Amino acid sequence: PLSGFIGKLMLLQAVTEPANRALLWAVILMCSLLVIVGLSRAGSTLFWRVSGGDASGDKAAPLQVFAVCWLLLASPLLVIFAGPLTELSQQAAAQLYDTDTAARAILGSAATEGDVP
Repeated sequence: PLSGFIGKLMLLQAVTEPANRALLWAVILMCSLLVIVGLSRAGSTLFWRVSGGDASGDKAAPLQVFAVCWLLLASPLLVIFAGPLTELSQQAAAQLYDTDTAARAILGSAATEGDVP
């Protein structure tokens, strides 16, 4: 949950245009609330469901156990390494907005600043 909070906080901080800030904040926070409600309902249904069949069930495959363990370990790692991941995300976002440099890298020396739309 903490890594998701940090990600949402980064999204909210990234909204810089004052005209759209309130609308985007409302959309992000409402979507987050809907996700929490949906996951809570699904979890409640999964854990509190009464089944009429045999309760023994099948054993999970080793790959499934590995995937669940990896996800459980990845969440604290996202919190621990939030600083470097934030810097990497900010650098990637800056590169996405720098269209002139990207065009020169793709088109070579033929591209000048006036040629890039």
